[in-house]
Amino acid sequence: MRPPSLIGIFGPTASGKTSLAESLADQLDAHLMNADAFQAYAGMDVGTGKSLQPERYALMSFLKPSEPYGVGDFVVKARQQIADWAETSRSIIVVGGTGLYLRALFENYSSMVAAPSPEVRAELNEEWKSGGLDPLVERLRSLAPRVALETDLKNPVRVIRALERLEGEPLRLPEIPEMPQFKFGLLPDEACHGKAMRDRVDQMMQNGWVEEVQRLKQSGFGPSDPGFRAIGYRQIYQFLVREAASEGMVEQIKLETRQYAKRQLTWMRTEPRLTVLNVAGSGSHDLVASVLNEFM
Repeated sequence: MRPPSLIGIFGPTASGKTSLAESLADQLDAHLMNADAFQAYAGMDVGTGKSLQPERYALMSFLKPSEPYGVGDFVVKARQQIADWAETSRSIIVVGGTGLYLRALFENYSSMVAAPSPEVRAELNEEWKSGGLDPLVERLRSLAPRVALETDLKNPVRVIRALERLEGEPLRLPEIPEMPQFKFGLLPDEACHGKAMRDRVDQMMQNGWVEEVQRLKQSGFGPSDPGFRAIGYRQIYQFLVREAASEGMVEQIKLETRQYAKRQLTWMRTEPRLTVLNVAGSGSHDLVASVLNEFM
């Protein structure tokens, strides 16, 4: 068996990531860390597909739906948690469907900047409104010609976001110990996966997804909050305030789920150092065995 390792488990929604991660953690006596952007929000449990054992995970259910959370926030918190766990001499399993989070952590992204302050964003927007887009484009070209080439220079939002990233304060990333690293991606059978996603949405509705959104609404949260970018929450909210009919709502959520899964699979194809595990015909036990073979 290898020494304590950092293990990433990624895959599209409804591919069995959680089951694999928890079974593997049992086998290895490993820590578990959440790398799903929306499972970080408390009270958003049913619609984000959280584990039935959320207490096992770090970085799960610790934010209000109104709080922003991005890749930089995740990497800082994840690295700090890894550093805190260093003395336990146990492996760490990082699992989630937000591919950028896993990539930034495992590929050691170090040039990220902190989220822009509202003041910086307001100042750039005011410059655009008063002086037009051309001065901002020239500033971007001057500061970072390569970034400018990759930016839609006719889109004010894209130009302003690029400048925000350039002018933000560099993140100070906690030091973490060197550990062997492994990344696994789950590749489900297309037909079986389609049914699994549809069944998953139906099960979420049966498990009280509408009631969950109702509770969030009563607590003052809604579509303008970052947490409500998660699939389905805005649609259900609109239904609750009678701005949308129930007919077709579930089918729309299923469609968005399929579209999101396609983007996740596209991301997987570009992921460096990824070991792909074919889920078709494999139970959780078989997948755990496949992963453990990498450590023998």
